[in-house]
Amino acid sequence: MRKLLLISILFMAFNGSAQRYSYRFSGSLTEIQQTELIQLIEKLNFFEEIKIRYKNDAQKGELIFAFPVRTGKTEEQDPYSVIDIKKQLIAFGLEPLSFIELSK
Repeated sequence: MRKLLLISILFMAFNGSAQRYSYRFSGSLTEIQQTELIQLIEKLNFFEEIKIRYKNDAQKGELIFAFPVRTGKTEEQDPYSVIDIKKQLIAFGLEPLSFIELSK
């Protein structure tokens, strides 16, 4: 049992994992625009597991995404930034509300 746990921990440490976040927003967003927004964020090639939860009646939504967590030390900075997400929300005429970390 201990060996299995140790192997799992080492596998995650060397292969990295994903950190999940949520960016809440308000504004009007059609289903077509939701698809376009996801496609634009996917083109950045930084983010994983991108999905949108949106309520038409309240005109509020949540963009849920993850980016890989780097393990090990490196002098390079991460190539992604949450500012890229905010820029895309604004480009679609949406108002970014809150950005939160969902899990580690």
